[in-house]
Formats: sequence, C-alpha cells, structure tokens
Amino acid sequence: MLFGSTRLGLLTALIGATAAIAARMPTIQTEARADSLPGASLALSLGQWKGTEIPVPTDVQKALPTAHILSRSYECPTGSANVTMVTGSDATVLHDPHDCLRGEGWQFLSDQSRQVDVGSPGGPIKVRDVVMVKDSVHARMWYWYAIGDEIFDTTLPARLGLFRIRLTEGRGRRAEFVRLIVGGETESQRSTLMLSDLARQVAGR
Repeated sequence: MLFGSTRLGLLTALIGATAAIAARMPTIQTEARADSLPGASLALSLGQWKGTEIPVPTDVQKALPTAHILSRSYECPTGSANVTMVTGSDATVLHDPHDCLRGEGWQFLSDQSRQVDVGSPGGPIKVRDVVMVKDSVHARMWYWYAIGDEIFDTTLPARLGLFRIRLTEGRGRRAEFVRLIVGGETESQRSTLMLSDLARQVAGR
C-alpha cells in the first residue's frame, strides 16, 4: 500500500508529465494563436499547366486563422484543375476536406486510397481519391498531407504524426495539406492522367 506522501508525489509527477505533453499537443483549440511558418511556394507555370490566382474567401481564412492558403486554377491542353495548398505549423492545417465540401452541398460517391508515382526518390506517395457530385455536376478530388518527408492520406494519422513530431522536435516543421480537384469528372482515364501529372508537378516542386 502506498503512503499518502508517496501517492501525492506520484500524482504530482503524473500531472506534470500530462501538462508537458498537453503543451505540445497540436489541437485546433491550443494552436489557434501559434506563429505560423512561411507558406508553400508554387510556380504559376508547372510543365504544361498554367495557373491563375483564386482569391481566398474571408470566412475560409477566418476558419484557418494561422494557416497560409494558396488557391489557384491551372489549365493544360486537356482541361483544368483547382489546386489548394494550406500550410502552417499547427493542427488547423490538417483539416478534413470532406467537412467543408459537405457543407457546400457535395455528396461523396467513392473514397479510396491510391498510390501515385510522383518521381520522388522515396517512391510513390499515397493520396486520397474521392469522386463527388453536387446536383448533376461531378468532380474528382485527390488530396494528401505532408509533414516534412512523411506523407499521409487520412486526417487522423496525419495529426498523430504531427503530435509525435511536436513531442520530439517541438514546433518548427511545416505541415501541409494539398488538394487537387478536376471538375466534371468521375474516375476516368482522362482525370487520372491529369491528376497524376499535376500531383507530380506539385509534389516535386
């Protein structure tokens, strides 16, 4: 049986350890005031793709207060695609795109993991491949999360990865969310080729 003083010492140590972990934990609530890192850079010309800026709505920036948001439309000879990149050092960056798209009226027809060869020395990356519809309009979306050299295709593992890095390294490594959308498309060969090429350009920048 533990004496009262021993139990008090153990409780104090436990509280101290919990507080130390909580101080580093990347949650939206605790990180909203964190200093963000410089945003990602992306050229307006990516191979055959030519880009134009899309203004970021005020309500979107308010929802991600510490993040740098890049939004562009890119065109190539076979079609166009929207590119969104959200970068920062906290968990607000690692949001689930289903949430905002569902709020805009999109419904999801398929959702699966896909390996994509982006010409990286580390090999293919895993992306999330989603086909969606709004009214009668279809679209296909690929997205992924990057924390340094680590790539994730789902939100929870990405946040856990950021948590692990925060515990070992503190804040400093940039987290990144990348979303590519081709409008008017389902899981066609055309959209696969377009998204694959654009993913290679973005991931290899």
